[in-house]
Amino acid sequence: MRMYCAAFVAGLMLVAVGCSDDDKSKDSGGLADVGQPDMGADIEVADTLAPDLPPVDHNMGEGCKTNSDCKTGSPDCLVLSKAEGIGICSKTCTPDNPDTPLINEDDCPTDFVCASFAYTTATYNYCLKKCTPSMTTNPCPASSKQTCHPVSTRFTDLDQPVCWYLACKDDKDCPVMSATTCSIDADCTSVGADAFCESGECARPGKCNTTSGMCGPHTLGKAGSKVGDPCTSDFDCPNAGTCFPATSDSTTVGTLWANGYCTITGCAAASLTDFACPAGSTCNHLFYGGICAKTCKLDDASTCRNNPADKGGDYECYAWDNLVVGGGIQVTSEPVCMSGASQECDMGTSLSCASLGDQTDSANPNPTNMSCRNRFTGAATTQTDPAGVCLDDTASGPFGPAPDGGTTPDAMVPVDVGTPDAGTPDAGTGDLATADL
Repeated sequence: MRMYCAAFVAGLMLVAVGCSDDDKSKDSGGLADVGQPDMGADIEVADTLAPDLPPVDHNMGEGCKTNSDCKTGSPDCLVLSKAEGIGICSKTCTPDNPDTPLINEDDCPTDFVCASFAYTTATYNYCLKKCTPSMTTNPCPASSKQTCHPVSTRFTDLDQPVCWYLACKDDKDCPVMSATTCSIDADCTSVGADAFCESGECARPGKCNTTSGMCGPHTLGKAGSKVGDPCTSDFDCPNAGTCFPATSDSTTVGTLWANGYCTITGCAAASLTDFACPAGSTCNHLFYGGICAKTCKLDDASTCRNNPADKGGDYECYAWDNLVVGGGIQVTSEPVCMSGASQECDMGTSLSCASLGDQTDSANPNPTNMSCRNRFTGAATTQTDPAGVCLDDTASGPFGPAPDGGTTPDAMVPVDVGTPDAGTPDAGTGDLATADL
């Protein structure tokens, strides 16, 4: 089951690249703890190691079905899939506090990290095994039935994947999704002889790399398709790609991913060369695991996307290469074409739409003016306008009608893409499940 979740990376540190003091980043709608580093410090001191503690017998990260399968040092059977009876032994932990750089509060064993599972009612912290995504081996314990997926950074930070995604077992665990709805497999014969019904949509089997437990590039894509192309299903995209379908609801200002958007996920993991961004695109690190986004030119609206079905403001060329996240990772290597509905104006007191526009010096100005505009008319508006998104002043076609429903946005919400039945732990009634099955 492919999973799309409206969850954003918490705790990102955004820093303007080559900007003046007037461009210092602080708070960006949906981007927590945005700010400049302490420029008065001469060096950045990394966390020291936690003090050595007496060894405690544990089987952390190994598979379990009940708490009785787990040893004293990892007493909790953390449920990944209740339906399949899959869990791992773990323990509650204290996450590292980034505000105390000389002390590492993380009390998990070596090779493990204190991961956070955020629910609406509470946040739970458990030790998960660190790992490096690979298509040639599975670094996770075999008994755990998990693999190392790049999107697992959602539980730690942008740099640290963990073992917390079910390993695929066969090609049906890697569905290539169509736009055809279904109730049973028999509804999918028009999609293909091997098609099946997956969570209400017809799909065909993709490609499971059983050695790594990772889904690999399939061969069902559209020849000649590129990142950023419009799409209605995965079949419209490159063989390694997936389609972000158009969505519109009360949490977005207008249609998110209007007319669909082909992308490739997992590009942030340098070890996964099969998912590296092809020419004409670059990795956007604001998304868990990274997604490939079409590159564009700030002063040329036709590069983003010049699709006749796109309306004004559906897509815009954003200079996310002006900013860095976390430990100095550049968000993108050059400007990228993104859904205009996702770029909310209300970024706080210092980070404004101008931060996503041209940052060249006065001797080499760019005529594009990125500012807060009404998503449905293009008219200039205030930074706190709930219908305002960051748009430039290049001509980009007529504007579309305002959608029905709410106008209070929760923009800048990337789409998480997970492997079958993976992502957050089985929560039962809303709490993290650590019970006997």
